[in-house]
Amino acid sequence: RSFSFDVQLAKASLNFFKFTLIVIWEDPQMKTTTKVLIFLLISLSVSIGFSGTFFDDFSDSAKSKEIWEVVHRDWKIKDGYYWAPGQDGLKTVPLTLLPIKAEDGMVIEAQCGDVGDGNWQNFAVVYSYEDEDEVYTAGAGVGNKQWRFFQLTPKTAAKGGLWGADIVPGLATKSPLEAKEWYNIRIEIKGTEIFLFGDSKPEGKNLNEKHVFKKKTAPRGRLGLAAAGASPMFNHIKITGRNVEDLFLVSPLDKLG
Repeated sequence: RSFSFDVQLAKASLNFFKFTLIVIWEDPQMKTTTKVLIFLLISLSVSIGFSGTFFDDFSDSAKSKEIWEVVHRDWKIKDGYYWAPGQDGLKTVPLTLLPIKAEDGMVIEAQCGDVGDGNWQNFAVVYSYEDEDEVYTAGAGVGNKQWRFFQLTPKTAAKGGLWGADIVPGLATKSPLEAKEWYNIRIEIKGTEIFLFGDSKPEGKNLNEKHVFKKKTAPRGRLGLAAAGASPMFNHIKITGRNVEDLFLVSPLDKLG
């Protein structure tokens, strides 16, 4: 189902609720207390049934730069994608964050890759930035052809230490991953469980390769993009959740239609 269909469905449903409220309010035979109760029930159902969405395809570099907070390394927007140059073997952790925090039921979708000029080849989406040296991510090792859950330590890496570690063993991809190719992934947060779905075919849409990590506590930190000593690139990112705000208006139809 396309993103545009979701938007049209949400608008139609909201218009229906507005019409219902007007009809109820203008009914002279209905008590005021009854009207108030109905309004509260409708409002509750709307708040439960609809989620907010943030989408960035990096087509407007000025707008994207206002939203993203670069924490480590140099990040650039080039030809409609967001990337951190590897600078010929640089081992530090590239990290950039959004003003959006993890929540239960959240879904994160992204198209990712690796340029290939870093010390290693991988990409990662941050699903919980909990401390400057405790960053939980999910993504793929392009070089070792695995779906991976990283716990990054960017502050330590910036001082010459380790980049972090895999928090569960990697899961082999069905097809080999290559640098300079785009791969679609989806991350779902369900309580303390984080599900990673991917397609190891370039730009593949059949995300049936599944990896799971059970965290001790529910994710609570900010979301973002990262990698481990690599040169990651991101073509777009879409985040859906109850408390997610559309930080700016962009048209996702060109890339998510």
